[in-house]
Amino acid sequence: MAYVDVFPFEWISQSAGNKKWVSATAVADWGNSQALQAAPGRPTLKSCEVAACRLVNRSGVPSAVGLGVRFATSAWVGGPITSANAFTDDTGDLQNALTGDVVLYQRALGNGNGLLLGALDRFNTIGLILSTAGDQTSPVLAIAYWDGTTWVDWTAAIFWQESLVTVPGEKLLLFLEPSGWVKGGSGTNVPQTTYNVKLTYAVGGAGTVDPLLSQVFIGDSHCQVEPLGNMAQSDVITAPSARFSPYGDALFPIFSSPSPANMVEVKLRWL
Repeated sequence: MAYVDVFPFEWISQSAGNKKWVSATAVADWGNSQALQAAPGRPTLKSCEVAACRLVNRSGVPSAVGLGVRFATSAWVGGPITSANAFTDDTGDLQNALTGDVVLYQRALGNGNGLLLGALDRFNTIGLILSTAGDQTSPVLAIAYWDGTTWVDWTAAIFWQESLVTVPGEKLLLFLEPSGWVKGGSGTNVPQTTYNVKLTYAVGGAGTVDPLLSQVFIGDSHCQVEPLGNMAQSDVITAPSARFSPYGDALFPIFSSPSPANMVEVKLRWL
């Protein structure tokens, strides 16, 4: 009897879309219309497995590229955190598409406040939809993770970042995953069952307008390459194939310079 693969690999070759990762705007369908492929909805065997990936930058300017799964909303939490590590859960507002219902930096609280984001699995990719730009002077982002004893500054390990405070639109933050990252963290109401990162700001001037977010996406990305020149490509073949986090519910290409001309080819299946 001939061998039959119940879940065969599928080749997808298409435009990456006019977005950086999940969605250029906060959309009610959580970005599935922009995905390479969404999880098939099976109760088990639901990790995205990739055997080959080719990402071609055709945007006309240099672009960082990658391939990342977006985590399901049930897999992560988030909300504001103060400089004293007091956390307020606002997961619902971070995950819905209502415009401007989350404050990224609260000028009244002073330097060191921002957002805490946590997930059931380790992550290295964050997409933020900034709906209202702040007017803070010289905003400087810091990122920190919990190593079981203290919050460790991880700013130097940011792989790609944009100004999250100024200029509304889709913002992309990629960072190298810490090897010593554990669940939990010190502070008031800080979640203890998730891998947490703090995104906080120091500013030279508090300004008069708080930067507001309408939606946030969290995920796990691989095949990351620092800015490629125009018409350059990243070509990755894995043998054997490799699986993404089981908490990912859809797969998306990453291009820091969005363009419908950007090309992605992926050989994948869900197991």
